[in-house]
Amino acid sequence: MKIASIQQKKVKRNQSATVCVLTEEGDSYELLYETLVKFGIYDDSDLDEKQWSSIQLWDSTRRATTAALRWLSLRPRSREEISNRLHREGYNDETITSVLEKLSEEKYIDDLDFAMRFAQSRLRKKAMGERALAYELNKKGIAPDLIRQVMQKFVPDSDLPSVLRLAEKKYATIRESDQRKKQIKLSAFLQQRGFDTDTIRKVVEAIASHDKK
Repeated sequence: MKIASIQQKKVKRNQSATVCVLTEEGDSYELLYETLVKFGIYDDSDLDEKQWSSIQLWDSTRRATTAALRWLSLRPRSREEISNRLHREGYNDETITSVLEKLSEEKYIDDLDFAMRFAQSRLRKKAMGERALAYELNKKGIAPDLIRQVMQKFVPDSDLPSVLRLAEKKYATIRESDQRKKQIKLSAFLQQRGFDTDTIRKVVEAIASHDKK
């Protein structure tokens, strides 16, 4: 294809400079000005299909990378979160794969580090069990083997004291005169927080025993 003319577009705030490339066939394409310079595109440039495909891929990857870095500057994100956002923005699979590989190589995205930080932040805000935390990490697209590593570090096999403290606070707020019903409501609360059945049983039994004294 042959380039008929190149027109610079008005730059919007916080956006990269772009140009409108018009071909002799009557088609028009928007490219980053940076792409124009990199590939030496000018009026009357004659490009074959392979060259044009390479130019479009580079341009798309550059745009997507810039967008991903902007999102990452706002908060840490998992690989899948970036991938899903790029899909919603209309980027194709080839571009997204290229961007994710680049961001991974340069350590802008690291799912294990993200998962560790996410778990630490969530557990600092409120106590939760292994199932609840694993569920949230899974929603972020974290792989099962990485979730297991997070669990080993942040969810010890026996953390009854902290669960008991949480349960005691909740128990004191439950307005129910019947102790059995009160314990059932407490069990439901702990289950919603993702604690396993054995831990819930031990905690409820401990509180019930204290009530009898």
